[in-house]
Amino acid sequence: ANLDSLWGRETSTVLANTRHLRQLLDTWQLVGIPPPLPPLGPFPMEDVHGIGVAISMLLRSLNPGRYGDYTQFATIRKERSCFSNFYHASAVGSSAMSTLGHDTAKAFLTNCPTQSIWFERFSKGCLYRMGEVVKQDLAISMDVMLCMMKLFDDEWLHTPPGWQRSEIASVALYSVIAFCGSFRGHEVFLVDLFGLLKYEAMFTNMNQSDYNMIPLLGKYKGESGERYHLTPLASITKSGLNLGLWVKRVCDHRREERRAHGPVFADQWGNMVNPRTYETLILAKLQIIKGGGEIFLF
Repeated sequence: ANLDSLWGRETSTVLANTRHLRQLLDTWQLVGIPPPLPPLGPFPMEDVHGIGVAISMLLRSLNPGRYGDYTQFATIRKERSCFSNFYHASAVGSSAMSTLGHDTAKAFLTNCPTQSIWFERFSKGCLYRMGEVVKQDLAISMDVMLCMMKLFDDEWLHTPPGWQRSEIASVALYSVIAFCGSFRGHEVFLVDLFGLLKYEAMFTNMNQSDYNMIPLLGKYKGESGERYHLTPLASITKSGLNLGLWVKRVCDHRREERRAHGPVFADQWGNMVNPRTYETLILAKLQIIKGGGEIFLF
């Protein structure tokens, strides 16, 4: 932990500070002034710098991780957040913390050990030493997306009426909304069933087939409270993605299930579906496309 804190700054910065300190000492000696420097020790016996949390982070890093033989820094740093949250929820931490600023632009003054200068240096040095293994998700190309929607369509056509067929339509609609609307994965689950049924019926009566209205109801990042977001998306894109077809199929399934409220993407009991369920089904289709190679290319 101490070594990580020492290397929390660049070597050039440490060398420059050492050089400037020597120049100060030479100048003070020249004019006969005692060096007005504070003592470097001793430090207090209690842990005021968060060394206990730092040791816990280092020990946890020795455990096997998902991508390697050790746990990544992005995971072990959560122990610092955990301790900080607990400290500021305590009687000591909450009464000693002050704020500067107004509304959302605020700065917090705290005596939390994990917010000390030593711990900041330790965190930087630990990150420099461990590094980061980043494995980004690959974007789905248009050809792959068209292949996947064709697989969903074939599976839906050959599946007898029932919950399984409804689930296939839901996963397909989820995929095409996320792709065409450039939504983050969890945002698509906020599509509201009442709004989807309302606008699907409205556009059908108006003979309007150029686009579909996708209503999302919920709380978004950077917003306070739940809001209704209406996103118009083309019913059929120039690339051939048929969003309108899957909207109609899902709406028909929900009417058969006699459901008119709640989330569109729900389980048999009307509760919001577990995202891992859709993830498994989508990855299965991608594995089929990967195994098919050029057969599925347009």
